[in-house]
Amino acid sequence: GTRSWVRVMDPEEADLFFVPAFGICLFESNTMTVPQLDVAFAAAVESLPFFKRGGGRDHVFTFTSGLSSGVFPSWRHHIPLSIKVTPETELFNDRPWMAVSDFEEWRDVSFPGHINYLDLSKLEAVRRQNQPRDGQRNQSLACFYGRADPSRGPHPRGSPVNSRQLVLSMKGMEGVDVSDGLIDKVAMFVRMSKSDFCLIPRGKSGWSLRFFESLFAGCVPVLLSDNWELPFGDILDLSRFVIKWPAAQIGEGLWRFLK
Repeated sequence: GTRSWVRVMDPEEADLFFVPAFGICLFESNTMTVPQLDVAFAAAVESLPFFKRGGGRDHVFTFTSGLSSGVFPSWRHHIPLSIKVTPETELFNDRPWMAVSDFEEWRDVSFPGHINYLDLSKLEAVRRQNQPRDGQRNQSLACFYGRADPSRGPHPRGSPVNSRQLVLSMKGMEGVDVSDGLIDKVAMFVRMSKSDFCLIPRGKSGWSLRFFESLFAGCVPVLLSDNWELPFGDILDLSRFVIKWPAAQIGEGLWRFLK
């Protein structure tokens, strides 16, 4: 068969060893508790035949949720030098005792969170339908629809800035369409597609699916999460299509800048 330039079948030829780990699926389905997952992860690491050769430096583990390596609490003991691939680069609100992020920029890799393919199809269709014609302007300047309950407030040990509440405080400014009320997802996509900018505040953690949704909706994402290391930042020139604004300065200054 055709030889892959990514994958080799002989481990002696490998530069890296990919270890797919879906602990969050087992946790969310109530199949295993975190302590049980911790034991299972530790046993799995011990069984990896090439792990000890380089102290785990050449092993890549996936932690695919805001909980990140929280499904493997003793990771610092078992895989301290290994590469973690995760969407979470900050502090997760469901782990209020955290003081330091598990993510290390020099070692770990940030990657996009999961978006349902059907949602992407809806976003594409909505964007095409609502794309402004020549000479037309979008319906709104900036848009955000999302919950602002306490679970999506600031992390107890992180920045005290409540970015979602600050975004909602912009309601009433000319061209700003924001709300924390429940809204149908398609209706939200329509509002995003009719906006010049989509505001992306921090949620339960540093990252938010709103960022990726905004790219498909056709609005310019305005990132309001100070400690989220965006995926592929060392490959893509993010300054060409992303605005990053300090969370503490959300308000009239941001509105004037976007105007």
